[in-house]
Amino acid sequence: MKSTFSVIYYLKRQVVKKDGTVPVMGRITVDG
Repeated sequence: MKSTFSVIYYLKRQVVKKDGTVPVMGRITVDG
C-alpha cells in the first residue's frame, strides 16, 4: 500500500503585519 505525503508552504501576502512580516501558511496532504 503506497501512501503519499506532501507539505506545501506559501506566503499570505494579503496580510502584512505592522513590523513588515507576512504570515506563512502551510498545507499538509496525506493520501490525497
